[in-house]
Amino acid sequence: MTITDIDAAAPSIDWRHRAACAGHPDPDLWYPISSSDPATEAKRICRGCPVREICGMIAVRTNEQYAVAGGYRTSDADEREELKAWLGFDSSAAPKVRCTECDTVFTTRTRFNTCEDCRGLVPVEGLASHINDLLNAGRSARSIAASAGVGVSTICKLLDSEDGWQHVHKTIARRILAITLDDADAVA
Repeated sequence: MTITDIDAAAPSIDWRHRAACAGHPDPDLWYPISSSDPATEAKRICRGCPVREICGMIAVRTNEQYAVAGGYRTSDADEREELKAWLGFDSSAAPKVRCTECDTVFTTRTRFNTCEDCRGLVPVEGLASHINDLLNAGRSARSIAASAGVGVSTICKLLDSEDGWQHVHKTIARRILAITLDDADAVA
């Protein structure tokens, strides 16, 4: 798989349907409760997954802290560093890269070769406020996630001002912003 393939697939949710964990009868395997849980079964399944690299890349880019992604426990600092090394992330100064789509020069620690704009990423600034308005109107995080077609963890990451995401794909932003306060009674 090339970097361009990852770049093209990463913003899409279609890759998740091809994941080895998709439809697994025990999804909690990928969210170990304690730091002493080695998550052996989840890591074994991940290591044979056809979208392992995309999953790991997204976990690193979103600073996932509570899952098994790409075959590594992101809650363990050593395993998180192993994941980054496996993906080829460099711990030195972030290099400048020229976007292959628009020719913009940008700084990145990832192997993406297109800028955030060309990947369809937008800042999350207005989303947290909108989600809070929906929560205050009576929606639960789970119902907002269901209406937007995303996971509850996505909603939580968007609300987390300290460790949350800085950018999100514009399709996800549009879906969340499309949920109106009038829909507050329509709990999914």
